[in-house]
Amino acid sequence: MPCPLLKGMHFAHSLGYKSRNSSTCHTISLTTPGSNEQIQQTHSDVLLKMMISILRAWYHPLEHLVHAVATLEGICETMLFKVKEVEEKNQEILEKIKAILVRVYPGAEENVYPVWMGLADVRSANELTRHFTLSNLLHCLDSNTDKVATYLEALKCRIIHNNDC
Repeated sequence: MPCPLLKGMHFAHSLGYKSRNSSTCHTISLTTPGSNEQIQQTHSDVLLKMMISILRAWYHPLEHLVHAVATLEGICETMLFKVKEVEEKNQEILEKIKAILVRVYPGAEENVYPVWMGLADVRSANELTRHFTLSNLLHCLDSNTDKVATYLEALKCRIIHNNDC
């Protein structure tokens, strides 16, 4: 039996939901560099702060995503395990990046982070609304994870390889 969330994601994708609603991520308000050139021009402390803001913005959504996936009818354990793992890894990476920021830039203050307002949709009695919301959350998480990974690679290149990448 396929995971219900995956079924909903496929349905949402078939309707073009992902592409139509890609700007509905709760982190859209964060100003982040989009191109490699912009990333290279961004100071390291600013990149670290951006990563912290992105990761902090996912604390509550991931908490609710775990709960939502756990309560789905016919949930496959692999899906639940993966969502829990993502929640834990997000927190772990956040703590490590915060430690780097404090160590490399003593006194640096974190940026604010956007608050997620989608709890009502995740708890909706309407199954389609829940599936669309969860699908969008996963799409946004994927996008934000790619951003953080890109910024980490840029910092690695800059700091460890002296911009020789």
